[in-house]
Amino acid sequence: MSKSTLGYWTDVNDSKEHKLQNLMMKNRTPFIAALGIITLALPVANYAQTASEDFEDGSFSPFNVEVLEGNVSEIVEPTDFPARSGSKVHRIVWKEENYNGRRSGRSVEGSSGFHLPRITSEGWFGFSLYAPADFPTPGKNIVLGQIHAWDHSLPKTNITITVHLEDNGALMLEGAYGVGDGRKEVTVYTTLAPELTKETWHDFILYCKFSNNNTGILRAWMDGAPESEPTVEYTDIKLGNGGWTTSEEMTAGAYIKWGPYCWDYRNYDEGETREIFYDDIAYIVGNPEDAFSLVQPTGYGTQSTSPEEPPAVVLEETFDAMPTNKRPEGWHVHAERQTNVAIREIAGDPGQCMQFWDENPEGYAEAWKSFLPQSQPITARWSFKENGILKGHRMQLLSGNTTAVELETDGKGNLIFIDSEGTPQIVGPIQKNTWHEVRVDLRPEAQTADIFLDGTPALSDVSTTHPVNFVDRILFGSSETPAKWHLYVNDVSVRRTEQP
Repeated sequence: MSKSTLGYWTDVNDSKEHKLQNLMMKNRTPFIAALGIITLALPVANYAQTASEDFEDGSFSPFNVEVLEGNVSEIVEPTDFPARSGSKVHRIVWKEENYNGRRSGRSVEGSSGFHLPRITSEGWFGFSLYAPADFPTPGKNIVLGQIHAWDHSLPKTNITITVHLEDNGALMLEGAYGVGDGRKEVTVYTTLAPELTKETWHDFILYCKFSNNNTGILRAWMDGAPESEPTVEYTDIKLGNGGWTTSEEMTAGAYIKWGPYCWDYRNYDEGETREIFYDDIAYIVGNPEDAFSLVQPTGYGTQSTSPEEPPAVVLEETFDAMPTNKRPEGWHVHAERQTNVAIREIAGDPGQCMQFWDENPEGYAEAWKSFLPQSQPITARWSFKENGILKGHRMQLLSGNTTAVELETDGKGNLIFIDSEGTPQIVGPIQKNTWHEVRVDLRPEAQTADIFLDGTPALSDVSTTHPVNFVDRILFGSSETPAKWHLYVNDVSVRRTEQP
């Protein structure tokens, strides 16, 4: 990586360097530790520009750090492990005892902030991180890096792009769309890795193209994935959260952040700390031909733990260990007014299950769970029952927000599959108060599936509902049709299909 360790902006198109005037000063806002002021001779929109930092000069310039007094942000030479490059890294320690009830007390984050050019249309972000053995995962929800679009001119914003840890330990990528009013439409939510391996460096590269009309792109590479084979890739999406100048240009744009954002304040332990290390930070405003090589960390992928053979069991859920009458743990739930999703123990049934209750004629309830993206053949299984015949109970396998396999109840005593033409095909008859078993053999790359009901083949080699080349989540829910009967789901599993 071509480093700007002295605080330079590099114009990629003509290789001119525009020196930053880096001023170390105290700011009225106490959590700003360092602030750089930039002067650029060229308009950002016309040039691809890059800034990077490997901390070898002992400075954060051209970036700044947001840190409350009492938390730790320092450049150190680690003694128990090597730096990602050179000899120095950015050490961060967030401490629960300094939480002040505000956003500033939930994080310690490096940032390109407000004084450096922002990503308004296309951009790249690369960084490396090292989590020590006592880093609290699984167990905590922590954002590790993000491209964020907050601006003082907007009423309120929400996330744009995050790399984060769920409390179950899974490493996730999320992308969202919005107009800067505090709401978000999640357009990407997928697993980068089932867990974050500790005591080793991990490398991340993100590319984004913002759009409010479904032409957006989000790609992510992790731990040596080649440029031609992103770890995750989403195209034709809405992406970006803020004001819009055109359909593919945000007015205020977005900036990068690295460091732990510990947003799970209801899950803090008294006196806890969260220590983590970062190195090789770089971002680009624009999309030059050599962008990938410009932002990739030094020795990209070479110090990461070698990937293991993916496990045969991708997801398995019985709900038996979860508290009853509570939301299902590890599942994402959307429940509108007069709807609910909860764990129930049903008289006469063994174990526990997930119940969908819906008395809202204009709303719905749903729950979904993500898993590591699967492009090879998989077999998904689950059991379900209704306590009355109802139209619109949904069961889906998805690729991001795109439905790969859509199954529904038709209100006439049948389970149906919605084919690639939008036409319902009958899978088989179902009865109320009776558990039915569904099996889907899905071949994402071939975009075909076989569907079974209660062990009997129903549909063979049908085209997927929508074309996809991988799947990464499973979803169950009700619909916006009037509902008075419940849906129950149990014994959910996704497994890699053994190849002959």
